[in-house]
Amino acid sequence: MKFFPFLPLFLSILAGCASPHAPEARPYTPEETKELALEALNRRSMNFDEYHHRKNEILNGTIL
Repeated sequence: MKFFPFLPLFLSILAGCASPHAPEARPYTPEETKELALEALNRRSMNFDEYHHRKNEILNGTIL
């Protein structure tokens, strides 16, 4: 019974070692790739015409 206070600590450490360390790696879907490209485009500073030209390229799939 003298080890009872350490049992929850030991079990939590053991459970932490059994859990996966990184999410499963998978390729992006075409929809995710397009969404990431649009998000990156929104962060760039460019004039109105250039922005819409690039956006149309992304949406039409001519740039990907």
